[in-house]
Amino acid sequence: MLFLQLPVKEVSRILTGTLVASAGLFLFLLGVSIAFLPFGRAIGEALGALPRQWLVVPFGLLLGFATTGASPRCGSWRTRSRKPRPDRSGARWCS
Repeated sequence: MLFLQLPVKEVSRILTGTLVASAGLFLFLLGVSIAFLPFGRAIGEALGALPRQWLVVPFGLLLGFATTGASPRCGSWRTRSRKPRPDRSGARWCS
């Protein structure tokens, strides 16, 4: 392609990757809409029908903290934060 200054083969690889990634995103979002959204809607309707609706906010906070705590990425942050490293911490600025 002239305006990208890339060979046609490379541009076709980029377009193929873009199409495959778009198809994967479409399938993922389709699965979310089929599996998770009805479940979430059912939970929301059940919580909204409770006589004590103020429990919805603490339940949401608890659910958010549990989701964040279960995330493998956050777990690796916790283990890294226990090991102080002088090259990446603010220790050199606190002298």
